[in-house]
Amino acid sequence: MAKIGKKFTNLCDISPEKKEGIRIKVRVSRLWKVSAFLNPSETSSIQMVLLDDKGGKIHASIRKQLVYMFDTKIEEGGVYEMSLFDVSPQIGFYRTTLHPYKLNFQIKTKVQASNCSDISLYGLTFTSLEEVCGHLRDYEFLVDVIGIMTGISAESEFVRDGKITKRVVIELTDSSGKCECALFGDYVDDLNKKMGKSHEGLPVVVIQFAKVKIFRDKASIQNDFSATRIFINPDIVEAETFKNGGSAKPPLDEEFLRMHPKKKIGELLDLEEDGIFAVYGSVTGIVGGEKWWYPAYKCYRAVVPDSGAYYCTSCVKHIFQFVPRFKVKIEVSDGDSTAVFILFDFEMSVK
Repeated sequence: MAKIGKKFTNLCDISPEKKEGIRIKVRVSRLWKVSAFLNPSETSSIQMVLLDDKGGKIHASIRKQLVYMFDTKIEEGGVYEMSLFDVSPQIGFYRTTLHPYKLNFQIKTKVQASNCSDISLYGLTFTSLEEVCGHLRDYEFLVDVIGIMTGISAESEFVRDGKITKRVVIELTDSSGKCECALFGDYVDDLNKKMGKSHEGLPVVVIQFAKVKIFRDKASIQNDFSATRIFINPDIVEAETFKNGGSAKPPLDEEFLRMHPKKKIGELLDLEEDGIFAVYGSVTGIVGGEKWWYPAYKCYRAVVPDSGAYYCTSCVKHIFQFVPRFKVKIEVSDGDSTAVFILFDFEMSVK
């Protein structure tokens, strides 16, 4: 068996244009099997979240026809050297990472067991509860949250797809606010089992890979039926930091640079697909002759004058007052190319 080369690709730098030379050293921080719809005892695919020593994450998938090749070679928590993948855009709702691409295992994909103590075991990237509750529509990415459990509902049951399903709602609290989290099915039993081992006051709860859902105009979180993981009073640095009153979340700029591919402006101009990228450059000016703001509704989408009021096409309703939101166009140069970037409210407010 040929050995995999020792020069490894950072996960944040992976793209379809560079797929031929991809060699990675990663921990399988999360792994789950997806059952076939018509035959639950049969595995239709294996899904994974891979993590490298820079903190970068990417989703990886093994299709049904290749499950037999890799099922016994890869386990959750293990570190591996891998190469020879296909790379495709990561699309759809409830994506596990912010990476614009995902890895698809091929029949020629190489996997070799390895070790690396520098790679985090779980790769947690926390979102504050205030940020979760600030969403106005279902969020397309899964999130990690941490909080003190300050409330729990009575266990209930309802019928889903002809089966009786358990449900419980817990309340999580952090320094920014509170948020409800609904757990369903086996996750209720998982919570009860882990709570039975907790004996020290209100427990610290970590929910990894949770959905952000909107119900009756209110944001809350709930488990995904495969990817979500629950920790109660976990023995991890982030939980200790949280209990001691610190922030378990890294600085915004550090987290962003770690999670996204880096591109030059010229490379951005040549891209045929949408994505989130980090660009190094200098602001050379502000585009003149245009407004610095636009009229918006609470969903942050632009509204247009209509019949003496303002109409929001996103919320499909008329309003009589709008909120001015920033929309500033700036010129940015990286020394080789120049492009116009648009800054909205959030970017204009970051200090």
